[in-house]
Amino acid sequence: MSLYLPAAIVETFVFFFATFIVIMLFKKYRERRKPAALALATAFTFWEIAIICLMVMRYVTYVAVDLHLIDDSINYAGIGINLGYLFSAVSNVLILTFVAIVFSQSPFFRSTGMFLPFSFGILNGVTVGLLISNLIRNPLTPEYSMTITLYHVMLTFVSFSALIIFTVKPLRQATFKWEKVGFRFIIGSGVVGILIYVSFAVDNIIPIDYSAFFYLAYAFAILMLIFAYIGYVMPNFIRKRLQEPM
Repeated sequence: MSLYLPAAIVETFVFFFATFIVIMLFKKYRERRKPAALALATAFTFWEIAIICLMVMRYVTYVAVDLHLIDDSINYAGIGINLGYLFSAVSNVLILTFVAIVFSQSPFFRSTGMFLPFSFGILNGVTVGLLISNLIRNPLTPEYSMTITLYHVMLTFVSFSALIIFTVKPLRQATFKWEKVGFRFIIGSGVVGILIYVSFAVDNIIPIDYSAFFYLAYAFAILMLIFAYIGYVMPNFIRKRLQEPM
């Protein structure tokens, strides 16, 4: 049985979920015209581009390795992974930018301004530089080292942890049930966002191609998108059921 086709199909499902969330986030930005909404929508757009890179190259790998219809000496999956993590690194920066804008009146960001997102951008720029170097050095057979994986996991942990930490205070101060539910789902999206990349890291460590942790990562990805949809967009049919004060 093919290893690549099931993986590509799972990534296709995630892609459709991500597309829906991106559309809804840009719709929210169009309604409010706030920089935070734009930063968040753009962050998920780059994350979706990462999924597209992985998905497309996985299908191409299937065509090359399993169907033998094109040259199978090229590491298409490796190209997809490098591009995917590259766009994911950009998404990391935008997530932290979103946090800095939304919580700009908190004591921390009032004293530091955009220093943290700027510094975080430089750190993620290292990831981008290493990935581009991989693609330039070996454009047909790029590798993706465990060092880059762990570095990216660490930076992802920082961005989502910031989201979680700064959301706790407004959750405690929220008056209405729908607000509390929304903040809880935002925190939940941050938690599973971290678990996505932890699962991918474990999948890279264990000596099994496309292990259960690979699919677990995408299960977490779907959960993150669902939680993000409820937390950030808060559809009307959910909000109407949560209108009464706590």
